[in-house]
Amino acid sequence: TLANYTFAEVDNTGGLRHYESAAWDGILGLGVARSKGAIGVPTPMEALVQGGLLDKPIFAFHLGRCSLEDGCLGGELVLGGVEAQHYSGDFTFMNL
Repeated sequence: TLANYTFAEVDNTGGLRHYESAAWDGILGLGVARSKGAIGVPTPMEALVQGGLLDKPIFAFHLGRCSLEDGCLGGELVLGGVEAQHYSGDFTFMNL
């Protein structure tokens, strides 16, 4: 649990002025922040890393898929690691 962290979800941007031109942080603030996010606070990923809540400072997506044969199979987001069943090969890491 990430204690004392304020998080907001926006599902309707109709009343937000200047929404398209605002400095947003990307998907859930997973990217590397050049500054402290759009509102002056650490991104969720930064806060999790700083709080020692992740095994590693990495994340992975497994995107779901839909087919006529199988229907829709869900995706997942893994924070602090990866799921070996969803990839093959090696990772190459780069400092940003």
